[in-house]
Amino acid sequence: MTMPGLQQTLYRTVQDVVSSLCVLPNRISVSLVDDVMLGQIKFPSAQGVVRIEIISASDLVAADVNLTGKSTSDPYCIVRVGAEKYTTKVMNKTLNPTWNECFETIVDQRMGQSIIIEVWDRDNSTRDDELGLTTIPVEDVYLSGSINSVQTLEGVKKGKVHLRLTWLDLSPNPGDFADVDQLRRPSSSERAIYNSYLFARVEQAKNLMRLKFLQEPSPYCVLQIGNLVQNTPVREKTQNPIWESPHHFLFCNPDLQTLNIELRDSKTELVLGTLSIPLKYLKAERNMTVTQPYALQAAGPDNATLYLHLELRS
Repeated sequence: MTMPGLQQTLYRTVQDVVSSLCVLPNRISVSLVDDVMLGQIKFPSAQGVVRIEIISASDLVAADVNLTGKSTSDPYCIVRVGAEKYTTKVMNKTLNPTWNECFETIVDQRMGQSIIIEVWDRDNSTRDDELGLTTIPVEDVYLSGSINSVQTLEGVKKGKVHLRLTWLDLSPNPGDFADVDQLRRPSSSERAIYNSYLFARVEQAKNLMRLKFLQEPSPYCVLQIGNLVQNTPVREKTQNPIWESPHHFLFCNPDLQTLNIELRDSKTELVLGTLSIPLKYLKAERNMTVTQPYALQAAGPDNATLYLHLELRS
């Protein structure tokens, strides 16, 4: 049972209160997610890894005619995933090559991304000839878990390529390193397969040393794990650069690897500070993740600091 007009009165009262709050410049701020750093939204870590095994091809188009008058090709494959590019070895004088080569690539966004396999004929005297291509959406590999398929090449009259594609999840559990070698080892490949992934976001540095004549540096960072080297962008003329620069590394055995970082001035290549982090220590952190400042070595008298976000995954 309701009183006449009470519902309308309450509605108008609530509407007036809400309207008074929302008239500019007033606003209502609602936190949708707690404790989320902006950098983690802008530059998330990888969603997974795709292993791409290029097994063989058959019945390829003949692009060359040799001295005996026989038509043949010298085929190789180019694999593209986003900005990443991988190339197989060249198989000489065959239309039915066998490569058995394996590549692993980091996937930071699987939706809308594809794996493109191009088959080419190597020609030392002129431009290489394309022998066809095939495209597989990364999302298909994720949903299937594994795809073992002979794909018909597009853009040519004939030719097929045999592929094996596998989606590999990334685990924040240090106990998974024990099993990852067997789980990730492909059936046949001459190439080493990685069992570890590091996401490193270089946030900022503070109190970097000045150069001669008290000039401000133009710093950038060089990150290295083994033979893998990546650089941040340069920040012009500042002792307190902000990068928010994301970096992805695939490598083997974190117990034996170290993340080495050098801060340099881009104009003089003077070293502004160094940092070495044995990656085995990340295994003891919660979810193998850490966000913290690190004191730089060889950085002068001003207690220079580098802020990093690190995620180790198996």
